[in-house]
Amino acid sequence: MSNKINLAGVIGNPISHTKSPIMHNYWLNKYGVKGFYIPIEVKENDFKDVLKNLYKMGFKGVNITIPYKVKAFEIVDKLSQSAINCGAVNAVTINEDGSLFGDNTDGYGFIENIKEKYKDFNFKGKRACVLGAGGASMAVVASLIDNGCKVDIVNRTVEKAKAIADHLKNDTEAYSWDNINEALLNADILVNCTSLGMVNKDPLIIDLSYIKHDALVTDIVYNPLETELLKQAKAKGLKTVDGIGMLIHQARPAFKSWFNVDVEVTNELKEMMLK
Repeated sequence: MSNKINLAGVIGNPISHTKSPIMHNYWLNKYGVKGFYIPIEVKENDFKDVLKNLYKMGFKGVNITIPYKVKAFEIVDKLSQSAINCGAVNAVTINEDGSLFGDNTDGYGFIENIKEKYKDFNFKGKRACVLGAGGASMAVVASLIDNGCKVDIVNRTVEKAKAIADHLKNDTEAYSWDNINEALLNADILVNCTSLGMVNKDPLIIDLSYIKHDALVTDIVYNPLETELLKQAKAKGLKTVDGIGMLIHQARPAFKSWFNVDVEVTNELKEMMLK
């Protein structure tokens, strides 16, 4: 058996808030992989040099978090199609020759989170209403399109929603927040990709009486785990999916790429992540 210690980590600034080490070190221990996953706080001027030289220290890969996802996209040697779609990288695999492969797994995590709860959910032909036009929204919209959905993006600054729609095309429409009810009328799926409803953030004010009676409502916010949006949707008898699973599922492809192990999302891990 090899005595080699496998290394991986997450790069950002600040980095103290990250829950990624909880996930990856849980999996390293559970599946008997000898290694460590560590948080790495890096100053902006040092980011490129650090990323390019991690292979010298034996790193298998790193996750990329705020504010470096776009910068990583510009630095890596090769990109996945999902990273190209999003214009951002959240996972880097480091090859033995030091070359870097950039991926974006946020969309994968979003879809898998829904499939975990509703195994037979069919996305094809459905219309989704996505609230927000930030980086998370781009990944979610791209993944919904890949799974056969048409998408309406609602944002306070409609130009940002139009920019995503123009980038991804595929019958994607942009709406201003004032026209949110119009977008809800057609929605089979509603996704909150804003920070509204998060602890210490403004609430998400929305009238779900406009949405279809059999719609699915999901929120990428996971603090609180059951947001007011999800409570309102449950009260109407709608299908709901909380946000913690997306955070965990998006980590699975990176772990597989780095350590060649398929990992499971367990209730034990979810509970650890919510502490």
